[in-house]
Amino acid sequence: MLAERNYEQGAQPLRLSLGKRRIGRMILGVLFLIPGGAGTWLGGSAILTWATSGTWMALPAEVIASEVDSAVWETRRTGSGMIVRSETRYQPFIRYQYQVRGDMITSDRIRFGEKLMGNDHDAWMSSREPAQEIISRYPEGSTIAVYVNPRDPQQAVIERRIDFSTWRALALGTLCSFIGLRLWMSGMLRDVAAARTKSWLLRRSICRWDLLTVAVLLAGFYLALAKGHSF
Repeated sequence: MLAERNYEQGAQPLRLSLGKRRIGRMILGVLFLIPGGAGTWLGGSAILTWATSGTWMALPAEVIASEVDSAVWETRRTGSGMIVRSETRYQPFIRYQYQVRGDMITSDRIRFGEKLMGNDHDAWMSSREPAQEIISRYPEGSTIAVYVNPRDPQQAVIERRIDFSTWRALALGTLCSFIGLRLWMSGMLRDVAAARTKSWLLRRSICRWDLLTVAVLLAGFYLALAKGHSF
């Protein structure tokens, strides 16, 4: 009896420890799922909008501004504040106005899904020539055709193409969502159930399918990022 009582008393901290680990996995999973879900939703929404844009109406628009914006991005060393790296990046800026049902509307969106991840470093082009080439097609004062959503006239694009930031947001969001889902689902199961499950999504240990999935998602993110840098 004494031995059994000591065993039970010694097992209690172990159960609490395993319970804390499960809760920790679930909390960490949620922290990955929140930004991952946001990126996946933003990227997927932009792609869905592009896919349904075949019914958008083409309207004439006047270009009221067409220029290349530039910004200097500096990387500073923490503590000393010394500039380690300085880089100038570029972005085409085209503002145009069009008329819908007597209302004059102004927009500056060129493609679907622009700047989904914010106005960050990778949303700008590393070379001036590609940005210059884009604005050369739409000089200031010219009349161009824009595509306008008949249900929401505020939505308009010059080119019915998907911007690279859409694919980047989708790839990074899917990667974070996958990691968060694995952590959350593995934390839900008790240790015995997690060890006996046949589904690799519910296992606590990393398997080859985890590595393959992460490798594919990282490759997609890298390709989207490389495409952005090539602009």
